[in-house]
Formats: sequence, C-alpha cells, structure tokens
Amino acid sequence: MKDPTLRSFGFFYFLPEHSTGNGAWAISHFKPKLEIKILGTTNENIEEINNISIEGKILGKWKDNDALFPAIVYLVENHNKLYIKEIYAKSAHLTNGEILDYQVTKAKFKEKIRFNYKNDFGEFFLIENNGNLGHYNNDGKFKEAIPIKN
Repeated sequence: MKDPTLRSFGFFYFLPEHSTGNGAWAISHFKPKLEIKILGTTNENIEEINNISIEGKILGKWKDNDALFPAIVYLVENHNKLYIKEIYAKSAHLTNGEILDYQVTKAKFKEKIRFNYKNDFGEFFLIENNGNLGHYNNDGKFKEAIPIKN
C-alpha cells in the first residue's frame, strides 16, 4: 500500500566496528530515486595511512575506528621529545587525508598515563587501563582508539 505522505526514506550503514551516534559510514535515500553516498573511507585509503613512514621511535600505535574520520594514532619519541601523530584517511570529508602532529608532555593522572598538548579546548590523551588511547576534553572522553599490536 502506498503512503501518500511518505516522500522519502533512507538507510544508514555502519561497519561492524562502528557504533551508532558517531555518524554512519554510508547513507542511501530514496527520494524518489536511489541515492547512495559513502561518507567514510575505503580499505584502500586505510592501507595508505598504514604505509606512511613515521620518523622517530614508535612507542605506541592505535586505530581510531571513527565512522567518518578513521585514523592511525602514534606515540613517537623523536629527538628526546614526545609526539602524538594522528594520520587520518581520505574520505568524503577529508579529500586528501590529514596528519595532526602534537608535541606532548607525559604526566601521571589517576594511576594512568596522560599526554598533554597545547590547545584551546582542554584536550589531552589518556592511556586507559585496557591499553586504549582515550581522547578527552573539558567535557570528558569523546573518542577512544584501540591498540595495534605489531
């Protein structure tokens, strides 16, 4: 039975490692023709960021499974300084990908390791008890990356 009030409907697609509430990997709509849009990244784009050369000694490596902005995050020591490097894959929102590079200082925080960097939002990184890398700001944790074992 056709509903005359229904003008369009859509579907939101999540990959197994994604959770709802953080953006869908892809969407499709019928309005009235089928439209499909991949918002996230492809396996090829993930491979590209896995193969980027990192300068310095890698002390930790995590995968951020964000549906829209997946990344590989490194903790690196270079010239006696610590850095967090976030390597974001190409996607519908980042056509060339992106590399964010923060010089960090290490501190103890409630029996965990915290990495502070200069920013205007109160952001910092925290190694969780399970080894995940939490990303926090003044409002609390807003994302968490899982360790990559080599």
